[in-house]
Amino acid sequence: MIVATLRRARTGGLAAAAIRGHAGAGAPGHDLVCAAVSLLADATLYSLSADHGIEPLLVRAPGVLELALPARLTPAQAAAAQVLLGNLRNGLLLLAQQQPEHISITVEEE
Repeated sequence: MIVATLRRARTGGLAAAAIRGHAGAGAPGHDLVCAAVSLLADATLYSLSADHGIEPLLVRAPGVLELALPARLTPAQAAAAQVLLGNLRNGLLLLAQQQPEHISITVEEE
C-alpha cells in the first residue's frame, strides 16, 4: 500500500509531503496506481522547479519520496507552491477514493 502524508505548516499552508510504499495493484512496471502517484509527484516537483524556481528539500529512494518546501520563498513562490501542493493533495485524495485498498492519505498539522 502507498501511504501519503502531507504536513501543514502553522500558517495553515501545505509545507511537506512524504509518499512511501508500493500500491501492489499490478505487476512491477504495470501498476497503474503507482504510475499515477509517481506522475502526480513528479509533475509537482517539475512545476515547482521549472516554472517557479523552487527547489524543495528532497529525499528519493525506491518506494520513498519526501519533499519539503524551503523556508524562504517569495510571496509569488509561496502562492504557487500552495496551488501545486494542493493539486498533489487533491490528486492523491481522488486516487485514495477510487483505490482505497492501494493508497491512503493523511494530512497532519505541524
